[in-house]
Amino acid sequence: MRDLIEQLVQEEREGEWWDFKLKHHKNLPDLLHDVLCMANILYKGDRYIIFGVNDDYEMVGINADDKRNTQADILDYFRKMRFANYNIPSMELSSHIFDDIEIDLLTIRDSKNKLISLPKM
Repeated sequence: MRDLIEQLVQEEREGEWWDFKLKHHKNLPDLLHDVLCMANILYKGDRYIIFGVNDDYEMVGINADDKRNTQADILDYFRKMRFANYNIPSMELSSHIFDDIEIDLLTIRDSKNKLISLPKM
């Protein structure tokens, strides 16, 4: 994964299946929106949200003072949502160290079901 993160940062752009964030989302509904956008693109393969990269595509790391979601936070929030057809995105949050800079990677697993949504209220 380290090589993939470095490769994507070196692209100096965001793509249809990867996105950079300076910080973790302050609230989980914003993360939900980003995950649904990524999960529903027509791409065969996993998708990635990389935390700790600034707008100049530099790895600056996660600031220790910032809110940082955990895997448990994210999964707990998503499990409480009422996804249509119980089609919940599969995700994994991991941390990676690059020269004393900690980067978080949220991997959104590929799914055969390309329509992941919440029912209309």
